[in-house]
Amino acid sequence: MLLTNDLMILVALGAACGLYAFVAFCMQKLSVNKKEQMLSKYSELRRQSLTLQEVVSNYLLADDADKRLLSGELTCADLYRQLKSNHVYNLSDKYLSKVKKSNNLLFLNRAERKLYEQEERLNNAQRLISSASR
Repeated sequence: MLLTNDLMILVALGAACGLYAFVAFCMQKLSVNKKEQMLSKYSELRRQSLTLQEVVSNYLLADDADKRLLSGELTCADLYRQLKSNHVYNLSDKYLSKVKKSNNLLFLNRAERKLYEQEERLNNAQRLISSASR
C-alpha cells in the first residue's frame, strides 16, 4: 500500500515536471517568433523614420518652410525635430540590442506596444507632411 502511494506521487511529480518543461518550451518558441516579428517591424519603422526625416528635411530646404504651420502650433521645423528625437529615443540601435537580447515576454510585449505607438506617430507625421506639400 505504501509503495503504491509513493509510486503515484512519483508519477504525478514526473507528469508535473514534464508539463512544466513542455510549457516552458512552448513559451520559448512563442517568444522567439514574437521577437522575429518585432525585429522585422523595428527595421521597417527605422527605414520609414529615416525616409520621413529626409522628406521633411528636403521640404524644409526646398520651400524654406521652417516656420510653416502644419497643425495648430506645430511648425515644419518642430516636426523635423520631433522626428529626429523620436528616432533617437525609440528606434535606436541601443533599444534594438535590448530587444535582441531579451527573452522576457513582458519586456517583448512592452516593446511591441512601443513599436505600434511609433508606427502611429510616423503615420501621423506622414499625413501632416503630405497635406503640407500639396
